[in-house]
Amino acid sequence: MTRDRFAPQRGVSMVVVVIVVVVTIILTVTGLLLHARLGHLELVQKNLKKIRDDEQRRADALSLSIREELKPTGLYAGEDPKALPVNTVGEELKKRQEAAFQPVEEKFSAFGESRENLAALEARLNEKGKQGDLYATLQALLPLAASRLLYEKNLNDQLTLQQTIAENHAKALSDMKGPVTQRKIDAIAHLRQQIQEVNRKIDAEDQTFSAKQQELINAKTSADAAIAQENADFYTWERNTKNDIREKQRQLEELRVKEAIKVEVRTAHGHVLRPDVGAKIAFIDIGSRDLVVPGLKLMAAKSGDQGRLVYKAQLEVKKVWPTYAEVSITQILTPDMPVIEGDLIVNPLFHTRRPIVVAFAGVKEPKNVRPAWSVDEASRRIKEIGGEVQAETTPQVDFVILTEPSEQPADMQNFNRAAILGVPYLEAAEVYQFLGD
Repeated sequence: MTRDRFAPQRGVSMVVVVIVVVVTIILTVTGLLLHARLGHLELVQKNLKKIRDDEQRRADALSLSIREELKPTGLYAGEDPKALPVNTVGEELKKRQEAAFQPVEEKFSAFGESRENLAALEARLNEKGKQGDLYATLQALLPLAASRLLYEKNLNDQLTLQQTIAENHAKALSDMKGPVTQRKIDAIAHLRQQIQEVNRKIDAEDQTFSAKQQELINAKTSADAAIAQENADFYTWERNTKNDIREKQRQLEELRVKEAIKVEVRTAHGHVLRPDVGAKIAFIDIGSRDLVVPGLKLMAAKSGDQGRLVYKAQLEVKKVWPTYAEVSITQILTPDMPVIEGDLIVNPLFHTRRPIVVAFAGVKEPKNVRPAWSVDEASRRIKEIGGEVQAETTPQVDFVILTEPSEQPADMQNFNRAAILGVPYLEAAEVYQFLGD
C-alpha cells in the first residue's frame, strides 16, 4: 500500500527533472547565442569607436583650420558671432586692427609719401567711417560672415556625425535586440507551454491520487469492518470453545466417577416350534409382521441362573411367513442340551417392533476379534438384517459395540459418551456371533 501510495509522486518527480533538464539546455543554448552576439556587438562597438575617433580628428582639424582662418579677423573659434551687434562690428574691428597693426603714417612712411597726404587719407577714412559707408561696413562684415559660415558648417557636420553615430548605434541595438528578443520570447512561450503541460499532468496525478486515496480509504474501512467482524466472530468462537472445554472437562469429571454399563442379553423375541434336530430344521413363532427377514441369525437358549440365558444352538432364518418362519440349526453349541420346543430365540441386534440402533467405538479394524471384521463390514451386516448404525452416540442408541480399546481419543469418543449418557455397551465378539461367519 506504501509503494502503490508513493508511485504517483515518483512520476511527478521524473516529469519535473525532465523539465529542468530541458530548461537547462534551452538556457545554455540561449547563453551561447548571447555570447556570440555579444562578441559581434563588441566588434561593432570597436568599429563605431574608430569611426568616432576619425570624425573627432576631422572635427579637430576643421576647428584648427577655422582658427587659422579667423586669425586675421581678430575673432576666435567657439565664440558666438551673434553676440556682437551689427552697429558695433566696425568699431570692434577697428580696435583689433589698431592693436594688431602699425599706425598708418608708419606704414606709408616707407613709400616716401608726405605727412600731408597721409593726414588727408586718414581724415578721409575717418570721415567715411563716421558716415557709415555701406561698402566699408559690408567689407568689414565679410570676415564675420565667413566665421559664422564656417562655424555653422562645423556645427552642422558635428550634428550630422552625431546623428550617424546614433543611427548606427540604434541599428546595432535593433539588430542585436531583434533575434535575441524573438528567441527569448519563443523560449518563454515554450517554457510556459511546458509549465502548463506539467501543471496539467500534476492536476491529473492529483486526481488519480485522490481517487486512489479514496479507494484505499474505502478498502481500509472495509478491512476495518471485516477485522471487527472477525474479532467478534473470534470472540464468539472463543466463548463457545471455552464453554465446550468446560463442558468436556465436566464430562471428563463425570467419566472419572462413572463406569460404562455392559449389556446383559436377557430379552427373548419368541420360541422354537417343532424342532427336528436330525434334519437340523425348526420353526419359530415370529414372522414377517415381526420384522423377521431371511438370513437373520438367532440363538436358541434357555433361561439359567439369575435370569441369564444359556445358548444352546445357532439358528438362521430360511423362509418367512407372516406369523412364523422356518429356520435351520446351523451350529450346536451345547451337545448335552439339544434344541427342544419352547426354547427361547434371542438376538440383541433384532427387535420385533423397531430397528435396533447401535454405534461403534474403539479400533476401526480390530485384530483380536473373531471374526476380524472391520467396522464397515460389521455395519453392512447389521443393516442387512434391519438394524441402524449411527456415527455418534446419542440417547437414541440402544447400545455401543466396542471392538478393541484404542489410545486415540477420537476412537473412544462414542464409548465415553455412552458412559456419560448411560448407554450400555457390548463387546464386538459377543455381537458378531449374531451376524454369522
